Amino acid sequence: AELPQAGRSPGQRIAQCKSLDEVWPLVEQYSPKFSGIDTMVTIHRLGKLRGKGSPGPPTLRRWLVHRAEEVVARDPMVHTRECSNAMWAAVQLQEECRPLVEQYS
Repeated sequence: AELPQAGRSPGQRIAQCKSLDEVWPLVEQYSPKFSGIDTMVTIHRLGKLRGKGSPGPPTLRRWLVHRAEEVVARDPMVHTRECSNAMWAAVQLQEECRPLVEQYS
């Protein structure tokens, strides 16, 4: 059974978005509450939706990549797949991801 919208995590809500225009308001609303997994789901979704709506504010894109770097460095729940997804998404977003690559190498 699907969770009601109110019971979903920010990452679960963002994973259901079909365009970047749906993602950005949720990122702005929920980013202060993002868990490590929410961050990784969000950055991956942004990469998948590249070209489907507004590219969003550059400062918010950079913040997400920086937050992904922090998650990779500190969150034991994040594994190789999530890290590779984040690096792929950073490249899709045309954001600098060298620190993310260096932290995981």
